[in-house]
Amino acid sequence: MFGVIGGAGDHVLCFGLRGNVFESDDLGSTWNKRETATELSLMGGATGADGSTVLVGGNGIVLSRSSDSAHFLATTHPDSAVLSSVLVLGPGEYTVVGETGVSFFQP
Repeated sequence: MFGVIGGAGDHVLCFGLRGNVFESDDLGSTWNKRETATELSLMGGATGADGSTVLVGGNGIVLSRSSDSAHFLATTHPDSAVLSSVLVLGPGEYTVVGETGVSFFQP
């Protein structure tokens, strides 16, 4: 695992190598694997004020979902470079950081 982000209440999400994502609703006492439909490594993640989650990683992969109960949807940053960090600006609006620098991204 390369990173962990917290959410509302006792919610925790870990992400990392080969697109693996695990979630816990009890601060890590139990974990559930989440499907991402990618084997690209995930390097960074963030939650939005609206409860959304976005994860970024290899080859410009951007995984996003609107809530903890939603499935991740995959898009690709136009540079297709490794992304290491993300900041949620608003619904579907992100600042991403990676090999090519800092950029604004709207899937």
